[in-house]
Amino acid sequence: MVAEAEPDVYAAWRRRAMTIGSLMGAFASGFVALSFLLGSQLLQLAISASGVHRSASLAINSASVPCRGSDSCSPRDNDLSP
Repeated sequence: MVAEAEPDVYAAWRRRAMTIGSLMGAFASGFVALSFLLGSQLLQLAISASGVHRSASLAINSASVPCRGSDSCSPRDNDLSP
């Protein structure tokens, strides 16, 4: 009885290991890419939310400022923009 050579024994295993390893690498790369996309979307959401919050706080602050120097108030009198 003659034993098979080592490369012949591991040929099928090596092919299967390369296939599984390639698939794992592709899934891991996809996971990392999706994580970066999610992070950028969350950053954009945080930036836009802070802008909305800032606009809302300016609107509240400008509405609570009394008119300066006149008895009749118009919405333009409370405008804080230069």
